[in-house]
Order: sequence, then structure tokens, then C-alpha cells
Amino acid sequence: MLWAAHVNHHSSRFFNLSTALRQSWTTPLTGPVFWVPLAFLGFHPVMVLTAQAISLIYQFWIHTEYVVRLGPLEWILNTPSHHRVHHGRQVQYLDRNYAGILIVWDRLFGSFEPEGERVDYGLTKNIETYRPTEIAFHDWKAMFRSVRAATTWREAVGYIVRPPGWSPDGSTLAWLTWDHPNMPWDSAELLVAQFDDRGLLGEAQVVAGGKAESIFQPEWSPGGVLHFVSDRSGWWNLWRWEKGQINQLTNKKAEFGKPQWVFGSGTYSFVSDDLIACSYVENGTWQIAMLDIQSRNLFQVETPFSEMGRGDIKAGIDTAGDGNIVFVAGAPTLPMTLVSLDLASGKWEEIRKAQSFPGKMEIDPGYISAAQPVEFPTEDGRTAHAFFYPPKNQDFQGPAGEKPPLLVKSHGGPTGAASIALDLGIQFWTSRGIGVLDVNYGGSTGYGR
Repeated sequence: MLWAAHVNHHSSRFFNLSTALRQSWTTPLTGPVFWVPLAFLGFHPVMVLTAQAISLIYQFWIHTEYVVRLGPLEWILNTPSHHRVHHGRQVQYLDRNYAGILIVWDRLFGSFEPEGERVDYGLTKNIETYRPTEIAFHDWKAMFRSVRAATTWREAVGYIVRPPGWSPDGSTLAWLTWDHPNMPWDSAELLVAQFDDRGLLGEAQVVAGGKAESIFQPEWSPGGVLHFVSDRSGWWNLWRWEKGQINQLTNKKAEFGKPQWVFGSGTYSFVSDDLIACSYVENGTWQIAMLDIQSRNLFQVETPFSEMGRGDIKAGIDTAGDGNIVFVAGAPTLPMTLVSLDLASGKWEEIRKAQSFPGKMEIDPGYISAAQPVEFPTEDGRTAHAFFYPPKNQDFQGPAGEKPPLLVKSHGGPTGAASIALDLGIQFWTSRGIGVLDVNYGGSTGYGR
């Protein structure tokens, strides 16, 4: 509801003093949500109204492109540069620089973004009309249509107070599309559309994606907020669609996605509305982590595993609120294994090995060569990556000063990646004095777009 009242101010594709006057007709309905509680806390109503008036008057002059920077004042005040960012529709500018007068609050709470790329003004989905009534009420009409279609009071209230992307009852479909010869890991689009009363899909809206962006694993949270993985930053990171805008949840030079040779694969799973269990690959090594959505904090989960390959991750919560995550993982000394990790204690349990040995036989670590990441220059100034397995056999040692023979191998599939899980085929060679170099050539997954 709050965004429905304010959206017309941001719908302008220009940024000038007239934009400052593009105020909502429905502010009297939403303003009291902010100001009335202050009166109950003891602030005199005249003081509240005066503060609001001063803020609005100040913000009038900062709606301009003529003032570029204001020197040291940029650190303290909300300036035209900072407010241009607030009106931008680029992904790095969404939900940034909320300040009325003092920008220091955004700096303190992590919502500050400096002006860099030239700002493109407007909405992520612009309004293609000049009719004042449509501009003022289009979001209200969409919200009330959803309320009328709600089947419970909880859903009806949710459409009013929760983000526009909220879909609690399967009324909205999200899907991926791409155009051949591109594959989904080259470029794809994420679209959403609502079902009408006849069960037919309405008008589709593009949420994310494009010619130079790959989208992976669109998934609704328990509360109905759409999440997905995008590589628009050059790396597959987690994002979500809320309030009609997309917000980045992780910002690492790591891959939270993988090529979609098959569908239904996933690198993240919801523990709750605010907590995600996820996996990502960084420099060829996989990690398990927990993401707090509200704080954007990513907490690494300590396990002995460093390879997940094509394995998925799933979270399960019982009625008491406890639960675990289940995933398939391996390590240089461990074969790919189905693992259950208890969220409360952090203890993991092996369910089944993908590669079994007779009885309880284990391989002596003295015969196992662990993968060592290496990189080397290749054509066009690029860098190639590989895993080197030095010869290792505790019963033998090569002649001093001599280099061992080297066996070079590469994975199949142009978008695959070398696995560092225990591979007896590689250990066969290294235990006999021959080194192995398993190459991740250009295009391999795990090293950015």
C-alpha cells in the first residue's frame, strides 16, 4: 500500500524540479502510518508536521541534474547526486539513498549508493500512459484486483501490507525463457504472470534477464517472495523480487548457480522466510553457507566437504522448528556422499556413499593425493584454471631433482567443471608416481561469466 501511494513520484522518466511536485494524491491515506505513532510517543503534532514540512521543502531543490557534486557536504546531506540515485531504475540504484535531509543515516544502515553510472530514471516497468488518473491509481487498482481474488483474509491482508511480488497461493507463475541458439546459461529471462478466474495466464512481466544475463532457479519463499540467481554482475549471485523491484542478496565473486543441463536443480533452499541454506563455488571449491536475508549476512558452515558438482541442497524443517539440510558432496579424501547436516548442532551424518568400498575398508591417507588449485595464462590475456595432483605414495619417493611424468586431462562438456572429490582413477596414477593435471579450460563453470 505504501508503494502504491508513492509510485507515481518515481514514475517520472525525467529528474527536475517538476518531479519534486509530482506528489501522490493518496498520501493522506498512508502518511498517518508514519506520523500518528510519533504523537502517541509524546511528540507534539505541530512538531511532527513542522518536521515533515521542512523535509519536503528541503527535498524540492535536490530534484535537479544541474548540480553535480557539493564537495564535503556529500558526506552529510542528501544532495542532488544522492537523490538521483534514489530515482534510478538500474539494479545497483534500487532501494538506495532513502534520506530526506541527512544521508548519514543511509551510510549507517548500509543503504547508501554513490552515483556512478548515468542514472536512468523511472520504474523497473515504466507506465506507458500520460493519463493522470492511471499514473496515480494504477498500483492501487492492481492491488485491489489481487485482494478481490484472495480466498482468505490472510491473503487479502498480505496483498495490502506485503511486497507486490507476494504470491501465497499459487496464483502467480514464474518461469524462464531463452532464445536459441543461446542456452539458459548464456542468456535467459525470468517472467511472472497471474492466473485469472478461468485459470488462464494474464499479461507476462519480465522480472530479470536479457541478452547478457543468465537466470537460474526461480523459487518462491514460504511467504511468497520470488527469489532467483542471476549473473548480471558477472557472477551467479542470489537476488529476490520485492515491491516490484529486484534486490541483490549476495555479492561475491563466486557462483551460486550452475548450468541447467537438466531442470529442477537447486543451489539454495529456504529454511524460513528469512533464512536460506545455500551452496556456492569459489575458485573451484564448493562451500555450504546460511544466508540471513534481512541482514544480507552470509555465514559459512564448516564441513569437510569441498565438492558438490551437480548435487543439490534441500532444507527440511519439522513442526518444532528444528531441521536439517541434505546435500550431496565430496572432498579430495572423500567420495561423493549423501549428507544430512543438523542445523541446531552443526553435526553432519553420512547417509550413503556414491562410491562404496568392500565392508568398512578405508584408503590410507598416505596414498591419497589432494587437489591443488593452479592457474596459468592462456590466449587473449585470459587465465585458465586447473587442479594439480602431485604423485603420492608413502612407500616410495621419486629421484631427487627429477620431475615426475604429468598426465593432463580435461572434463567433458564446455560448461562443466573438474571435480575435486575423491577419484580412484586419478589416485591410480598419482600412487604410481605420475602427476595429474585436471584442467578447467575457458568456459568452465565456477569462474564467472
